[in-house]
Amino acid sequence: MLRRTASLMICCLVFWALGHVVPALAVTLWVPDDHASIQLGIDAASPGDTVMVSSGRYVENIDFRGKQIVVKSHDGPLQTVIDGGMISSVVRFRSGEGDQSILEGFTLTKGGGVVNGGGIHCSSASPTILNNWIVWNLAGGGSGGGVCCDSSSAPTLYGNVIACNTAGGIGGHGQGGGIVSYDSSSPFLHNNLIAWNQASQGGGVCLYGSSSCRIENCTFYGNSGSGQESSGGGGLLCGHYSEATVINSIFWANESPRGPQLHVGSIAYPGSLTISYSDVAGGEAAVFVDTNCVLDWGLGMFDASPLFAWGNGGQFYLSHAAAGQETDSPCIDAGSDLASSICAAWAGGSVCMNGRAVRTDHVCDSDQVDLGHHPAGIAEWQPAGVLEGSQEGRSEQAKLHRAHPNPGHSSATIRFDVRVPGPVSLQVLDLNGRLVRNLLSSERVRSGAQEVVWDGRDDLGHQVESGVYLYRLRTRDSDKSNRIVLFR
Repeated sequence: MLRRTASLMICCLVFWALGHVVPALAVTLWVPDDHASIQLGIDAASPGDTVMVSSGRYVENIDFRGKQIVVKSHDGPLQTVIDGGMISSVVRFRSGEGDQSILEGFTLTKGGGVVNGGGIHCSSASPTILNNWIVWNLAGGGSGGGVCCDSSSAPTLYGNVIACNTAGGIGGHGQGGGIVSYDSSSPFLHNNLIAWNQASQGGGVCLYGSSSCRIENCTFYGNSGSGQESSGGGGLLCGHYSEATVINSIFWANESPRGPQLHVGSIAYPGSLTISYSDVAGGEAAVFVDTNCVLDWGLGMFDASPLFAWGNGGQFYLSHAAAGQETDSPCIDAGSDLASSICAAWAGGSVCMNGRAVRTDHVCDSDQVDLGHHPAGIAEWQPAGVLEGSQEGRSEQAKLHRAHPNPGHSSATIRFDVRVPGPVSLQVLDLNGRLVRNLLSSERVRSGAQEVVWDGRDDLGHQVESGVYLYRLRTRDSDKSNRIVLFR
């Protein structure tokens, strides 16, 4: 009887297995141990798998190809770089990817040779993009130097540094130096640093073409919307039937002839912006609002220096007396709700702001949420050449202007001002900080406005390759740098 019962059970199990598809177990594929490149790892992966990438520099352009997989670095963005070689977008999502398609923990750099999306291009896709450094990328003829979202894309971007990207070729006629969203797309931006990006429209972020965007706990710093008389929105531009909701964020030191921090336009195609619990340099007067457009200036708005503080990961911590600074930043405890209530979620994960910190001692946020990007607790980044001499509040012994034209074809003029006569050094460096050209080295330069022309050659007289470079000005009391994009 027992043997008969066992036989019946086996028959039932076989019958069940024949009628049901048993899902394969998710596996981890290692690059380069199992697969020589990241793309080969992606091609071999099945839904639910993880492509784990060891530290190194990978010169390639990858495409998720619609797969619901995780592509993740093992050692973080400082150690793991995907170099696009200036020939295409570094990463593409263009086959209906959803939030289970996850990219995490890389430096994405030298994307170029494309109209849209130098670093990442999302087209009809809604992936999850976590804790990456999206830096030094170029959309040469169009939009989204760092990230482009089009065709109803709705990605989640959390914990990223999106910095030093450029949209637009010679003349800078592009949109969204850091991020562009159009064609009914709706990205969600949470806890990102968006800094030192450049475009004609929306240096940091540009929304148009019936887009919508929610921005929470982001810091917009040093972005430029310039290059044309009609340029606007150094930090954020919202227009052409688009709408944005901004909360718990910081807009500081951005620049543009029309709305250095924020721009809501245009007249024929109105946009709308709702903003609350944020620190905006210049206050409401720093916002350009076109006719027929809507600006909802909500509760908790103010205009006061954020008092950024230097920590071991860069300059975007907030001053906090308990962490050793002289005084508290006005952005401390200035947010809309408790830090534990401000959260972002994606497939398989979530995080709240009480797990992150803006203090240099890395004590996590608690009580009312602090404003802006929380650098501690995720990978931190500081561009080469941006040194402590640029710290906010120090006396300006020298001022370094943006090169012109930038991007340039074969040469560029670099202007700077010196307050006190003395020694001056002006150099061009590559992105790794290596010397390319000594433009000026003098024991004594007179005070006042100066300019030097770089002819696009190195110290040996050879023409340098197309790409992104740093130019660095040093005086006795200051050390400043900026970037220039050179085309051939």
